Amino acid sequence: MRKFTRRDFVKLGLATAGYLAMASPFERWLHADDGELLPKGVSPLTGKPYATIPTTCGMCEAGCGILAFTEGKRIVTLQGNPLHPNNQGKICAKGIAGINLFYDPERLVFPIKRAGKRGEGKWKRITWDDAYEEIAKRLKKKGESRRDQEFVLEAGPVALDGLSRMASQLLGISILIDDTAWREANRHTAHQLTWGEGEGVADPSGSHYILNFGANPFENGPSYINLGQRIIKAKMECRAKMVTFDVRLSNTAGKSDEWFPINPGTDGVVALSMAHVIMERGLADQEFLDRWTTFPSEKVRAYLSSYDTQRAEEISGIKAADIERIAIELATNKPATIISGGGIIGHRNGVHNERCLLLLNAVVGSIDTPGGWCVPRTYPLDTLMPNFHQKNEKCEMYPELESLFSAKRKIGIYMTYGANPVYSHPVMKNDLQKVLKDESQIPFFVAVDTHISETAALADIVLPASTYLESWGLTSRPSFEMVPYLSILQPVSAPLGESLPFSEICIRLAGKVEGGGEPGFSFSGTEEMVKKVVSKIKGLGEAGGIDYLKQKGVWFDTKERPRYLSYQHTGFKTPSGKFEIYSDTLKAKGENPLPVYQPLSESVRLSDKEFILIRYESNVHSPFTANAKWSHEILHDNPLWINAESADAINIKDGDLVIVRSLVGAITCKARLSQGIHPKVVALAANVGHWGYGHIAQAQLFKSADPDSNLVWWQKEGKGINVNTLIPLDLDPLGKGQAWMDTTVTLGFPDKNRSQGNSA
Repeated sequence: MRKFTRRDFVKLGLATAGYLAMASPFERWLHADDGELLPKGVSPLTGKPYATIPTTCGMCEAGCGILAFTEGKRIVTLQGNPLHPNNQGKICAKGIAGINLFYDPERLVFPIKRAGKRGEGKWKRITWDDAYEEIAKRLKKKGESRRDQEFVLEAGPVALDGLSRMASQLLGISILIDDTAWREANRHTAHQLTWGEGEGVADPSGSHYILNFGANPFENGPSYINLGQRIIKAKMECRAKMVTFDVRLSNTAGKSDEWFPINPGTDGVVALSMAHVIMERGLADQEFLDRWTTFPSEKVRAYLSSYDTQRAEEISGIKAADIERIAIELATNKPATIISGGGIIGHRNGVHNERCLLLLNAVVGSIDTPGGWCVPRTYPLDTLMPNFHQKNEKCEMYPELESLFSAKRKIGIYMTYGANPVYSHPVMKNDLQKVLKDESQIPFFVAVDTHISETAALADIVLPASTYLESWGLTSRPSFEMVPYLSILQPVSAPLGESLPFSEICIRLAGKVEGGGEPGFSFSGTEEMVKKVVSKIKGLGEAGGIDYLKQKGVWFDTKERPRYLSYQHTGFKTPSGKFEIYSDTLKAKGENPLPVYQPLSESVRLSDKEFILIRYESNVHSPFTANAKWSHEILHDNPLWINAESADAINIKDGDLVIVRSLVGAITCKARLSQGIHPKVVALAANVGHWGYGHIAQAQLFKSADPDSNLVWWQKEGKGINVNTLIPLDLDPLGKGQAWMDTTVTLGFPDKNRSQGNSA
């Protein structure tokens, strides 16, 4: 028998790695029945192999498939799962920092109750039984009216997957504030109005042309790694051209073939002007417009006649010749896709902006086509347990607490789960910290979290939540391979201390309420719920059911292939069954039924010292990295981006301390001069500048069981500032999404005694 040498092993490893990089997920899947294609790891200390446990990342909205490598009871590292169809083995720095979240020495691992006034910081440890009893006695018996005592749940980003949402309904929650939905509300509304589904999926892998309005998938976003790697593939394999319109030279703009610093909030007029050019040149997909939309091609042509390129130039600052050239390139280099991000939806005209892009996609003929913009393919997990689906529909949705007060709704119990509105929300008319301290407005406040965040610090009781690495769950996010998949969350370690998954807390708490629970709900925990849902997925049972998911981390039907042009078989999920360029729903609300450019007046009357502030996300931070040491070592400060020529005009030098004022707040920070930003825009990164969570979040070294906690070398550089304190609550009236990119600020010089990051 031939001896297997180290050279053979290395050659085989390289060959396998190359195969995994080049093969499609379907091809990998067909050869992965024995699990051998999942990467292995070996301990450098013991020489023994690590255990490999597949699960799903919970560090941002993307929901990438990951592998946890464990040695004994300890998680050694986290890497991407090559079998996952969306991220295909890649993960980002935030995903790798999930191990910091899990092992953070300042995690809350037992229930606590305030021992003084709200916000005093005085706590006492209590038992779970004490916590359950305290909360349960304040919950109404089943069937009792709550109109004078609403039970409000505010859930943080990606906190409520399908199963957690179902479990939360056991408590009889009457009002839900979902921070994930709130962040994407304008885009979601635009898509629901136009084609009857949630946010679509770009399919750029085979695109020849990619037009980007305000998205930054090379750095962040709800699809981040999934979309970014496919754009790179299109550029490498199809020589795709990418053009970006964005006020800031983001990582994505910097990797584009062309970048245009567009006037803030004017993306819609550029999109409509491009559609006008394409119609007039006879390059539109007339068949799609005539057969599948509520506004045929002749009406589209007539409507767009007022959106000429000269008008678009005057409004957007983009030259008419460039708009016309790019429009023709877009229409003649198919397949093409048009993507969007926070730079377009984060305005008061966000819904209409997004509708303008959907119209452009329709005119080009890129709706649900290979290389175009496609309807989402998912498994509707919430419909697989009908009782909970119906109950969830009865739960009212609100964007934030301010709107509850405006509607004069009285709150009896306020519960947060992974939500930190005191830090992450814009400035409301009613100071949120004062509201949460006021027991007449919020009689009882329970926070479920991994840390004592800025919001949890104001609670009556704080319950220790397990992280995603200690929890059960299922996800089915829109598939970038156009075949729906199911991804499992499973514990890779026992919960630290007394922490519990939120779903388990809901189940146990419901059992303590008189008349609580739900008829037919007999599960002892979330693992049983997972098994129940899995058993209802056709084809998964034949593959091995829950055991298969535990072994591979993800499943999709290998008999399926991407099916485009789905509307030709089922129509669109709109009242008309068509792509609703003209929306009767909007007309009934008294709104313009067509995609329209709605101007933002602020950008027209700015003085030399006035700018539009934008808030952007970095590539290493999310709401879950608040106390993650690796993330903060990379990025712990957020200087103010300002155009170099604009700064020179008001005598600001690079590194100067400047005071930034808005109508609702003021902060002091360093200036970073750049050519890579619009002359009338300044920009600040989000997710730094904490005053809660722990020492790492506040750039302070401390002694703990983790020796790294005493090595916070950036203590003198500071923790940065919280950009949200400058931004007033301001919602798009249609989508109820926050206008993060519309705040007018002035710049000046603070007193010499002011230090970086101080409140001004």
